[in-house]
Amino acid sequence: MADGWTLVDTRSEDVRTRDGWIPGAVPVPLSVLEWRVDPESGQQHPGIAGHEDRLILICHEGLSSSLAALRLRELGYPSTTDVIGGAVAWAAAGLPVRKLGLRNISAATVVVDADRRVLLIHQAYAARNWEIPGGSGDPHESAEETAIRETREEAGVDVAIERLSGIYWDPANREGMHHFVFRAHLTLSSRRHR
Repeated sequence: MADGWTLVDTRSEDVRTRDGWIPGAVPVPLSVLEWRVDPESGQQHPGIAGHEDRLILICHEGLSSSLAALRLRELGYPSTTDVIGGAVAWAAAGLPVRKLGLRNISAATVVVDADRRVLLIHQAYAARNWEIPGGSGDPHESAEETAIRETREEAGVDVAIERLSGIYWDPANREGMHHFVFRAHLTLSSRRHR
């Protein structure tokens, strides 16, 4: 990383929340990795832009990141590599990991188009519900930044926040969690790609 390589954390949001986040890593779930790396997709992660040729993937224990690195090599990113042993080995080596601590927040967006349709995503985990896009915040993010990032990661679109619709307290979460819900609209660039 000190030599200009980009660390891409492919762990799920739930695992990052549980085990901690790695400072400087770009969070991109495995389910959207290829199109978040590819500049031709129109949905490339800004933290990867211009660094596609020097990627280091990290997952929980180094298994899925090895397969993902192979897939990216086959797609034309021959220098892609991964961390042997994953985040478990990273933490065991004493490398920096930050825990969320008591700042547990999540944020979601309600996006309604001109035809009054609501943007929903079909979750690929747990109960597999249809839900508005959203998820847990990283420690360095505001609630608004979390909502925008989660919508981009889960729905593949960029949004602009209009207003805060509500804040809800969830005492059932480990340490309690505040849920922020924002009204938002698709940005012009996202509308062009649809």
